[in-house]
Amino acid sequence: MDFLTSTLISGLVYDIFKKGFIFTAAELKEHFSKNLIELQPQQAVEIYNQAQNIPKDDVQCLDRNAFISKYEKNFEGITNSLNQIVNSTNNGGVSNIAQQQTNHNYFSPPEKKNRLKILLDKYEIEKKQNPHFEGLANELDHYLYRKIETDNPKLARGLDEKLSSGNRSHVLYYAKTVKHKIHKKITKNSLYKSANDVFILLLSSIWDIFSNKIKSRIVSKKFEVHEIDDFVFDEIIEVLWKDCELSTLFTDRGDLYGLLYLLGGNCHIDWDSEV
Repeated sequence: MDFLTSTLISGLVYDIFKKGFIFTAAELKEHFSKNLIELQPQQAVEIYNQAQNIPKDDVQCLDRNAFISKYEKNFEGITNSLNQIVNSTNNGGVSNIAQQQTNHNYFSPPEKKNRLKILLDKYEIEKKQNPHFEGLANELDHYLYRKIETDNPKLARGLDEKLSSGNRSHVLYYAKTVKHKIHKKITKNSLYKSANDVFILLLSSIWDIFSNKIKSRIVSKKFEVHEIDDFVFDEIIEVLWKDCELSTLFTDRGDLYGLLYLLGGNCHIDWDSEV
């Protein structure tokens, strides 16, 4: 096999993964079939067959590293075959290039995942299985239903009154809409333990950040309403969305705002400038 052909083959897998996009097993197979099967060498056929071991209808919504981890054996075989092709290439006039290609790192090491990312990955796997109904976790139940706060009765007010007192009447319709939407989503996914864990972690994180970083700015009376809103977006919504964006559990940032307003309606946070 000439070096050009082997380089083409060895670049196929790398081209797929270096982009880091979401993809499906079917798309991966299509990539192999279009680019490898035309070459007809035995090595290309073997690589294609290894790719065929990935279930045909297994459509993935996981990120790049999660997909590679799940099919590690398949990709290990593909990578080894590609390396063997390059190693067996005639080195005449191209030895340095071939060596560089042989030593190329096809797959970057898995990223270090935080707790939220791990739970989201577990949810994607659990959703494909046949889970037993478990119901809402007690800790999640704590966030979903209103309680009478004897220590601070102001927290027991409804979301409408809290937003009005915090000069946010203009977002009331949006807040109630996304709050209702996320409450339905939490209830719908309550049979998945991993989903319960995800929502508990998100709600507790939002409560912690709001209480310790946002509320102090509100009571200082040094910031305008729009500045506080910017802080909420930067410190809470955007930070958490980076991990939630690729999960099928979430539709858009509105789900995270829904969790924020869920806490507002259930005695956890308010936007008052007075304590």
